[in-house]
Amino acid sequence: MQKPYELPRATPESQGISSQAIRSFLAGIADNKLELHGLMLVRHGHVVAEGWWTPYQADRQHIAYSLTKSLSSMAIGFAVEEGLLSVEDAVLDYFPEEATEEVKANMGGLKIRHLLTMSTGHTKDTARFDMHQSWLSDHVTPKVGDRTDHNWIKGFLEQPIDREPGSFFLYNSGASHMLSALVQRVSGLDLPDYLMPRLFEPLGIERPAWDAAPDGEATGGWGARLKTGDWARFGQMLLDKGMFNGKRIISAEWIEQATAKQVDNINHGDVVTGSGTDWQQGYGYQFWQCRHGAYRGDGAFGQFCVVLPEQDAVIAINSGVQDMQLVMDMMWEHLLPAMLPNALPENEAELAGLREKLGSLILVERAAQPRPVFAEGTVHYKVEQSEDGVTELSLIFGREVTTLLWSDAAGRHRLDSGHQEWYYGNELANEVTAARATWLGSDTLVFDICRVFTPYHDEVICTFSGNRITIAYKHFDFVTRHGELAGERLSN
Repeated sequence: MQKPYELPRATPESQGISSQAIRSFLAGIADNKLELHGLMLVRHGHVVAEGWWTPYQADRQHIAYSLTKSLSSMAIGFAVEEGLLSVEDAVLDYFPEEATEEVKANMGGLKIRHLLTMSTGHTKDTARFDMHQSWLSDHVTPKVGDRTDHNWIKGFLEQPIDREPGSFFLYNSGASHMLSALVQRVSGLDLPDYLMPRLFEPLGIERPAWDAAPDGEATGGWGARLKTGDWARFGQMLLDKGMFNGKRIISAEWIEQATAKQVDNINHGDVVTGSGTDWQQGYGYQFWQCRHGAYRGDGAFGQFCVVLPEQDAVIAINSGVQDMQLVMDMMWEHLLPAMLPNALPENEAELAGLREKLGSLILVERAAQPRPVFAEGTVHYKVEQSEDGVTELSLIFGREVTTLLWSDAAGRHRLDSGHQEWYYGNELANEVTAARATWLGSDTLVFDICRVFTPYHDEVICTFSGNRITIAYKHFDFVTRHGELAGERLSN
């Protein structure tokens, strides 16, 4: 792939935004303890602010969760332009092998438009995620993802429709997955392969990593991984009605339809945010309407591509937050009113302060203390009975790296952590993992562990008392889990 086109950079003031307003936004994020991972602010086609919270980095893809849905929308748009399907087509026409009399009676009136607008008539999300008991368990039906035949398409088509299609909004990741299945059925290509020459290459986006269903089709409602900058360029293409770098990517008509309000969603109470007002402004073709004339694609934990047509601006964010509404509230409070129609006088002091702040962002700040005398060499511990099956652990105190070794039912594990610096050479749970070890006092060592393509992270606090060690740990993903271990030091 040719070198990607980069959006031009400019000072905030030259594009009508004060550096102080952006610093105020960053302060609001920090004050509210909102965990952002990456930020790009684009005004008039110029990047005016960008930053990543270490250990997250600009050149790493980040899981998009449901922001993937907006890519599925674009794929359907391309398929419409190529005459492969129409949004008014019946969904069942493309899967005749699944058309039993029962399925025909259930799905006969369902159109592709209903998938796009989350108005299938279901009253529960038809997707099923493989996860522990959580807030999601009461909002999904188990048949799709838990099928023994692993046929998600059949599983969706068999889900009872409770209301007339088009009459009721229900956020439905299973419907989004069907968009991916449709694209693959009419094109012979999975979603990322289909989008590569049509969307990703023209935008300078390298092939995203992407989850797949058991039968092989790429997940349509979640699972893509892109960089923050990729979403900024995607948002700019949306803002410019399908144009990018002087070339037509997709028709303006499709962008206008996809990003406009197609259905009302005032009934929606989002399972993540509660009844946030930016979740009740209407829904398009896999895009949310926002207040202030804006629209967005978004994903769990605060993956945002927000487009503000009236302000000629795009905000791309990757994050690991629970309260997504509060992130948008910070946008509306600090950034929106600062987007003025004309350029502002340059303010070198404010600009320098902003650049310093953007260049020093960090996920977790720790006040480090010197390493205690006893923390030398290798120390082994026998762990007392543990719910997690941990039987033993060791600490290796090296010059630049502290290593944590442990054994459990799954085998032997190793984690290398930099001293007060992030070390990137780990892999846990099949994810690239950065880790940092910081002494908070003479008896307390904390490991910060971050899976850098995701929001998932762990905090492991080791407390030493003579020959005893106590470990308190916290794991953050869709479910935050806590646990404790204790052990006795063994003779070396």
